Amino acid sequence: MNPPLEKSARLGAGAVVLLTTSIFVLDLLTPLGWADWLLYFIPLVLTLRSPRDRDSYDFAAVVTLLTALGGYFSPRDIHPAVALMNRVLGLMVMWGVTWMIVRQKQARSQLVVGMMIAKAIIYPVTIHSTCSTVVPKVAMIFGKATLTMLVSRMAIKLPRMTTARMDHFGFEF
Repeated sequence: MNPPLEKSARLGAGAVVLLTTSIFVLDLLTPLGWADWLLYFIPLVLTLRSPRDRDSYDFAAVVTLLTALGGYFSPRDIHPAVALMNRVLGLMVMWGVTWMIVRQKQARSQLVVGMMIAKAIIYPVTIHSTCSTVVPKVAMIFGKATLTMLVSRMAIKLPRMTTARMDHFGFEF
């Protein structure tokens, strides 16, 4: 189930709706050969701030419909086949950017979870200086590079003995 939207998220959604409506009206008023539908990328980027992953996909679906309607009802100034190809290629790019935005949001949330797990596992280990047994196991779970990155991002001040033990396993800080 999706979490309820906070007030700031509602304001952001309102801005996206207002921008999208304005762009659609502009698309209807300009000739077919103008690529003003590219402006839909601005509210698409604003959907990145949404707490829900599906919002970007929902927006891309709405923009697909609005781009088709804008192409159908816009005044003709070029051959419709050229405008159709232009819009189809643009929509392919729009869906690709949407997919990348959602993947970036998912990666960010996975990094937050990884940081919480690392803090729960690594920090107590470094305080008690028992790295010689736990660090290799954690490195097997997360991977050596990921573990090194997580520890360095947490800015943990490792005791000298712990650092020496981790150097023994090939970690560089």
